[in-house]
Amino acid sequence: MKKFTIKEIKEQGIWVKCSKNDANRLIQVFDYEKYKDYLPEDRIDFFYQWDNKRNSFWSKGKYETPPESFIEFSQIDFEDRKQIGWLVKKECWGIKGVSWQIGTKLFMLGDTFADKTIAYFTETGLINNPDYFEPIYEEVQKFNVGDKIVITSFGRANNARAFSLNTVYELSRPFNEYWGLKVVLDNDGGKNNGWRNAFDLGITIRLATPSEIAAAEKIEIGGYKVEFKNGTTFISGNEFTKEFWQAAKLIPEHSKAKIMVGCSKQFDVDLTTINKILSKLC
Repeated sequence: MKKFTIKEIKEQGIWVKCSKNDANRLIQVFDYEKYKDYLPEDRIDFFYQWDNKRNSFWSKGKYETPPESFIEFSQIDFEDRKQIGWLVKKECWGIKGVSWQIGTKLFMLGDTFADKTIAYFTETGLINNPDYFEPIYEEVQKFNVGDKIVITSFGRANNARAFSLNTVYELSRPFNEYWGLKVVLDNDGGKNNGWRNAFDLGITIRLATPSEIAAAEKIEIGGYKVEFKNGTTFISGNEFTKEFWQAAKLIPEHSKAKIMVGCSKQFDVDLTTINKILSKLC
């Protein structure tokens, strides 16, 4: 099934069939600032089309005559990948007797095809027939749920107080134009865990490196978080120096090594945990 980017849908005025939730997101992707509080009526078989002249959208409900042609919401490619060519799926002939065999890849040169005979199929509309041609898109970096990422730029976002550059976060949703940027944050209830309009704001991210992920890993002992500050560690307000952990590592029977938190709480600590702590203190 052919996919269409948001750019193509807007520029070509393509009608999209949506459910209520789909319609809400589609309209926000069209223009987030203008429609961020938009909520469509609860009607099924709703169709939307962007009108560039009006800089707004048209809609059709279930009691109106549906558009002659439309695509399903599932055909939207929110990754907005750039098309770089076409894959020939059925043998066909262009102008001047040029023959293209199944599996031939026709690549673009800039914004035009190096093989000018592609114009013939564009003019006849055959280029949009999925039985004959399949779009080839450039490979893009995909970010999925669970990926450890680092924010490299806040773009035009002005409410980034809960976030920091060069800090490792875990994605709770795919990073794309549909979901925006959503990450896992402690005790936020999901309310301030990112930006739905991250793409509009120009927010950029990258995958965290293995060393960054290791450095950001949370360590707990007995349910208490081990915090690192100024070359030492703190557990529930109690300081444990690097020398303490080096000594703990030398205990012959590590199964008997324990950490005293406060006056009476003792917790087991294994060699793996000690080594993780020491690696962060290097």
